[in-house]
Amino acid sequence: MKAKCPNCSKIFDVDKRKLGKKDVCPFCDTTFEVNETTQLKSKSKKIAIPVIIALVILCILIGVLLVKVIGGSQLKQIFSSQTLFSKKLKHHEEILLDETPKIGARSYAVWSFYLEEGESLVGTVRLNEYDINVFLLKEREFEAYKLNETFHFYQGASRERTQYFSFNFEVPETQTYYFLLSNRYSILTPKYVRVYLQKTGYK
Repeated sequence: MKAKCPNCSKIFDVDKRKLGKKDVCPFCDTTFEVNETTQLKSKSKKIAIPVIIALVILCILIGVLLVKVIGGSQLKQIFSSQTLFSKKLKHHEEILLDETPKIGARSYAVWSFYLEEGESLVGTVRLNEYDINVFLLKEREFEAYKLNETFHFYQGASRERTQYFSFNFEVPETQTYYFLLSNRYSILTPKYVRVYLQKTGYK
């Protein structure tokens, strides 16, 4: 245990067995009795329970306020961002398509790819002459296209009657996508189309 000299106020270690007995200060050679007055007792700091409860309630209120002000989805992105976590995301690239298919008159060519939300689909479509329709579709929209029904396509990765088209499309949701080159409007002329597709992202 520790004791405090009543003369020089220095603190030093003493044997517990000397409690109630006399000891000599090693600093000033003063003889004094080791008792409750000179003995130093360790004091543990305790936080009152009401204070803890108040802190918990405050944290909850701050969380609710953040959700209302920032929005749940944005808040999730903030706390899952690379800047808040030590885990480093690796950039990846994969070539999906690099060829020059021949697309007959009144026909089309299609390729399907499974893409994940947040990835980017980068592509280039080029013809030396004539033009072609380029569409990126969901599965149900592709089925509607095959049946000659009204269909919808992704504007950022689609272009009608184009000879050259380059795009960088951010994938909005995880699913299978259909990349379609349509020559249906051509009565007689087949088309040779140079097409390149690549997906990029972080994992």
